Amino acid sequence: MTGGRLMAVKTGSPAMALVKGGRGLAYDVAAYESRDQVMIIPAVTITLAGTALTPGQETEVLVPLPGLRPNADVKAIRATLWVLPGQAATQEPSTVRVREGAGAERTFAIAADPRPGLSNVSIRLAPGEVFWSRSGVLEPGDHPIPVDFAAQVNAYLDATAHHEGTVSLRFLIRTDTPGQVLIRFGQLVFTLLQTQTWPNDLDGTLRADRNLTLGHHSEVRLPLSVIAPLDGHPPALARIVMEVSGRFGPERSLEDTGRPAGEFCTLDVDHALARGLVLDPAGLPAGGVRCTGFSIHLRQSGEAELYAELQPDAGQGDLLSAPATGPPLTKANVVLAAPPDGTGQPAERVVSVRFDEPTELRAGLPYWLVIKGVRGAAQAGLRASADVSPGPVLEERLRINRGGRMWKQVRRGGDDRTRARMSLIYVPGPDDGRAALDVAVDTGDPAAGPFRALADPGARPETLAIALGGVTAPDGAVLVVRSNAAGECTIAGVIQEYAPADGAP
Repeated sequence: MTGGRLMAVKTGSPAMALVKGGRGLAYDVAAYESRDQVMIIPAVTITLAGTALTPGQETEVLVPLPGLRPNADVKAIRATLWVLPGQAATQEPSTVRVREGAGAERTFAIAADPRPGLSNVSIRLAPGEVFWSRSGVLEPGDHPIPVDFAAQVNAYLDATAHHEGTVSLRFLIRTDTPGQVLIRFGQLVFTLLQTQTWPNDLDGTLRADRNLTLGHHSEVRLPLSVIAPLDGHPPALARIVMEVSGRFGPERSLEDTGRPAGEFCTLDVDHALARGLVLDPAGLPAGGVRCTGFSIHLRQSGEAELYAELQPDAGQGDLLSAPATGPPLTKANVVLAAPPDGTGQPAERVVSVRFDEPTELRAGLPYWLVIKGVRGAAQAGLRASADVSPGPVLEERLRINRGGRMWKQVRRGGDDRTRARMSLIYVPGPDDGRAALDVAVDTGDPAAGPFRALADPGARPETLAIALGGVTAPDGAVLVVRSNAAGECTIAGVIQEYAPADGAP
């Protein structure tokens, strides 16, 4: 309860039914109780007397299952139907009339000797469908149910609410004859679920989804609720599952831009930056890319305007010597608005710049991306050369020009291979595509992982699962969504799956 009223759980995607994984809301009373159309199941005690069945209709058999929790995700379950000795499965006598030749018609009453047990049995979990049936007679004794009905139990837990700490399964059993039964459980394997919600400050509700607007190299961190300790220890996380949908443009970032190093290079009318690069033929099956622009991490405090152009190498001996000074391969101007907070304090962001015309960059040839200040000032983010993952860039140099004709190497201390936090933007072909989203899980332990999955979501939600292998996140896991494209996406139905305290898988 919040503010004295029940909070409603909403989802912006009709394709993502909240019932799926709804049992994982059991940790949050307000969200758990706000689910629509759920049955409240009372706690019951184990009895050996059996339940009497009414012939010709379904009879409720409510069976407690000690150890099972309301937020369980059952992997395997087996049960036995015990038919108690008692009334036989009687059959109505049939009347048969026989005439031989011209003789008189004779009438016979035919009845089989009754056999004890139940006749024509079917079982389901309310409100689901029948998952097992047996025609003929079930004699008194134990009858193992020969199907694993884990999926039916999970659907049942999503559609019911349990508040007394013990889960009871509501079976509906139909038989043509009277009798008494008990249901006993054997194998039971399950994990536990915690379904994520976020508060909506506009209307005081809870939401099970997040809608994100992303640009090239955007990063959004979504903290997940901490899972309560089990027997005093942080639970072991098995995986995180979610539904992802979205709409992205066709262009992709070609490279990763690394982590921030806290250092920047000034761009203004007196300072220009040039990034020299050679694309790796081995990483580009098409032999090059169709470049439409670039993205760059910038810091700025006021409005600024930048000019950018792509140049070939000047060809002064080295593979990457300096930018040429002739007509550019392509160019662009971009006006950067001041940070929206209006404080005049520096703010960091990723800016995507589109060239006036796309241009083809061939692998193995040297190119330079030159960026100059036109008015105002901005600062380009830098990263260490050690923070460079293998990718499509074979060689790279970073030069700075302070208003003269000479380009000098940018260095951070003794690191003469300092990189800029920027990436080319290209239009993928059939053989050099890149996923729009890179979704990772940060558990708070830098030595753990990486835990990540790639996605190219469309309008129809797709399931994304990230295996975690039993790690712990005492302060709560964080979902990190990074984009290699510009567009919108919805992250919904985020479920943390973890092991029970006894270590069951």
